[in-house]
Amino acid sequence: MKIKLIVLIVIGVVVFSGTGYLYSQMDDCLHPPAWMKIPRQYSIGDCLQMYSEGILPDYTKSREDYAAKQARNTELIERFEDMPEIKAFYAKYEDANVSVREDHVSYFAGNEVDFRVRMNLYLDGNDELDHIDLHCYVEREHQTEVADHFILRYLKDYDCGKYNSG
Repeated sequence: MKIKLIVLIVIGVVVFSGTGYLYSQMDDCLHPPAWMKIPRQYSIGDCLQMYSEGILPDYTKSREDYAAKQARNTELIERFEDMPEIKAFYAKYEDANVSVREDHVSYFAGNEVDFRVRMNLYLDGNDELDHIDLHCYVEREHQTEVADHFILRYLKDYDCGKYNSG
């Protein structure tokens, strides 16, 4: 009886360990990174077949690319945060947000129902500032485009939200 119990325990440990190892090998297959725009969802059967064929997905390069993109975005936001236009934008619009695109950094505030303001810092091919523009919208209709040489004065003396009150 004791021998059967020991054999069953050994078999259980081997099976459990093997299953754990196999699962860890297929982790990327079963759980693609959450930040992927359209991750492919594989079933356990798909993953087992790919494992047996030695072609499990490896998102290492995707993770590295994503980390590099996030680092670039953070660096761009930090690089421009002390610009007078950026400081004035945040001072004027308390609900301001920022997003980074491939060719520009976009600062925006307001909402779709009332007014919305957007200031874009366009970048050249070397991520250097090329030009800035500012746009005001009221109820999704474009109202004003402010040239880059007038943006700082506009942010200090005018308000995109004032259009909606008149």
